[in-house]
Amino acid sequence: MSENTQTPQHHRSCPQENAGGAGRRADDSTAVDDATLVHQAAAIIDRLSQIATQVTSASKTHIQKRCAPPTSQEASTRSRETIREALQRESFSKPVEDIILQSWRNSTHQQYGSYLQKWMQFCNEQNADTFSPSLQQCLEFLASLYKKGLGYSAINTARSTLSTIVTVQNIPLGQHPIVTRFMKGVYNLRPALPRNKVTWDVSIVIGFLKSFEPESLQQLSMKLATLLLLLTGQRTQALHMIDQRNVEITDNCVNIRFGDLLKQSRPGYHQEELTIPSYPDKKLCLVTLLRLYLCRTEPIRGNETALFISTVKPYHRVSKDTIARWVKMTLTKAGINMRIFTPHSIRSASTTKASMKVPLSTILNTAGWSSQCTFAKFYKKPISNRHQFSEAVMA
Repeated sequence: MSENTQTPQHHRSCPQENAGGAGRRADDSTAVDDATLVHQAAAIIDRLSQIATQVTSASKTHIQKRCAPPTSQEASTRSRETIREALQRESFSKPVEDIILQSWRNSTHQQYGSYLQKWMQFCNEQNADTFSPSLQQCLEFLASLYKKGLGYSAINTARSTLSTIVTVQNIPLGQHPIVTRFMKGVYNLRPALPRNKVTWDVSIVIGFLKSFEPESLQQLSMKLATLLLLLTGQRTQALHMIDQRNVEITDNCVNIRFGDLLKQSRPGYHQEELTIPSYPDKKLCLVTLLRLYLCRTEPIRGNETALFISTVKPYHRVSKDTIARWVKMTLTKAGINMRIFTPHSIRSASTTKASMKVPLSTILNTAGWSSQCTFAKFYKKPISNRHQFSEAVMA
């Protein structure tokens, strides 16, 4: 009995000890497993965090790229592609599409491209058909531009843009009576008033150019560009398009022909040849200055035939923006307040001064205007004399 009694006790004690030992080992094993799981979980969470950061960053980059304003080339390409798609809906042949697309200048395509991008983003958000929207959707788009602070001129450009691809009730969008009424409202709220009602005195700049002795090629380019604009009443675009092969220099004058379309070119009219006579004062003589410029640029221009080239490598044709920057720098040095005026103001200043001494027909032919209304409305302005009253009082 005692042995039988002890045996169960022995068997009872062994399982208790083994259970205790197994429990401790199980606890140790569980602790190890938990630590491993925690480490793995932390690694997974860290990895997921990295992926989330990458996705967020990529998403932000995509949004920034999508919302970023397009470059000039991108805008031009977008405009051509979108208008072509609209023409394809009319079942025109490709040759017809190609010719129609050429009816807009590249600068116009660049303007249209940026607004077409905004329009397509708006259509995507509003689930609107890009090419067949409702009149309400078109007006909401124009109103959204107004809410963003755009003025009449910018919104009017957007209207013209949509008119190239959208027809509402068989009427081009821009000609719809409700749209024209909307634009009148925009004009009354944010009128596109002239930036200046006066222009600057040409004699101030002429006096500066007379004393300006250019030392570097950039300074020579600045003086030549400014003087050429003053003596011809042209835009910076015209200077950008001048080819030296179309420039004839004699002892008495400079003759300049334009072989490319200018902004004022239209069916039945192209800018006539410009003739600028020599001037007794060599510091203001275009013949002398142009010869000096061609002599300085001949060793570096290579095969470049454009008259105005860059002052640093590679010496290629400069853009009209570069020429405008040269003119702005020159006018600033001359004392013209360029916070008020722009480089384009030189066209107004020179033609206004010329109108005091030459017939109106000469000004229109030289500057390339078909009507005196354009000159009278936008360019002919009184010369600034804002200090004259106070000076008279103090005299």
